[in-house]
Amino acid sequence: MRNLCILLILTFFAIFSCKRMERPSRPVVKKPTYKKEKFKEPELKVLLKEGKGPFHISATSKYMLITKSKKYSLKAGDFLKCEYISFNQVALNYAGKKFVFKTPFIFESKQGYVILNNRRYRGRILFDKGEKVINLVRMESYLLSVVPPEIGGVRPSLIEAAKAQAVCARSYALRKYLERKDNLFHLYADVKDQVYLGRDFENPWASVAVEATKGEILMYRNEVVLTMYHSTCGGRTADFREAFPAMPYIPYLRSVKCNVRGKDLCSVSPYYKWERKYPRSVFINMLKRNISRIMGINLNSKDIKSFRISRRSKNGRVFEAMVRLGKGNQVFKGNEIRHIFSDARGALPSTWFNLIQRGSDIIIKGKGFGHGVGMCQYGARELSKMGWNYEKIVKFYYPGTKIKKIYN
Repeated sequence: MRNLCILLILTFFAIFSCKRMERPSRPVVKKPTYKKEKFKEPELKVLLKEGKGPFHISATSKYMLITKSKKYSLKAGDFLKCEYISFNQVALNYAGKKFVFKTPFIFESKQGYVILNNRRYRGRILFDKGEKVINLVRMESYLLSVVPPEIGGVRPSLIEAAKAQAVCARSYALRKYLERKDNLFHLYADVKDQVYLGRDFENPWASVAVEATKGEILMYRNEVVLTMYHSTCGGRTADFREAFPAMPYIPYLRSVKCNVRGKDLCSVSPYYKWERKYPRSVFINMLKRNISRIMGINLNSKDIKSFRISRRSKNGRVFEAMVRLGKGNQVFKGNEIRHIFSDARGALPSTWFNLIQRGSDIIIKGKGFGHGVGMCQYGARELSKMGWNYEKIVKFYYPGTKIKKIYN
């Protein structure tokens, strides 16, 4: 397949073609291994909030504020306003009075849920140094609030997809728990890791899926699998190196044709095919703004001499894009290419796209949503409807892996 080249010049713009946001951090690819001794369900540290605040705390039943030296009892509905005033100090406002506590300290409700900023959470809420508010929560409780927002609405016909999502989310969380065991926290509560929204976003059928797969993770030989997943692949998942070219090859994260009986499984997704359209001047300004932000410099329109897609993967995704600037060339690779085209809607949905010039407009036509690596969630939902069980689904998207139960 010949390369697609797109040349953008400020005075002349020509495009030639042929046959997820904030910029995400690249995953750290280590190889955490599972040892055969008895494994207990881990308590995760999930980063909920960062910054000075204010953060509003209450609970659904009586709760406690626990410091290193003392415990304070509070009633259900008692409301506290918490603000960091230094690296390791927090001011608490309660009943019109102000108190200062050193971090770390914990809020815990044994009979109910702690409420942070009007959202209920299982487990405990930790205020730690460095302006970090963390949820201390057991793995299975964590998954109850991860599976629903990640896989989408769950009903009986989608239960096997929800089970597959539970195994993937558990495996991913365990891997990060092992990789980051010496860090202040193990997981972010958003798309930097997995979307975790708390008790209020749990779903009964998703909870059934979590319970049915309790303690099950995905393994590749003795490695805890890096179970990356995404919304919509567009008909074929991406090889790991397509999205993250600087990282080592991972054999179970290879491209898979997401198609059964001649039908692309994710064709029902609203992002199976998509289009963005811009006037030429808006498109040029978008490039200038995004490249300036990504490179940490201040470009003007005259600095961008040309732009072209210099390399595609064998599956058709844009693998490399080159921008010619006044002082040399800048190359963007893999998933970071999506952020060159960020607009108010966020990053470009995927790297599987073509650029088309039509009159004075620039049109970006593409397929898929997300980095494209690992399990396609819309594809998994369709496989569930077709009667596939969750073990078959995860093995389809992660070739060569197996499910292992590591705790009860």
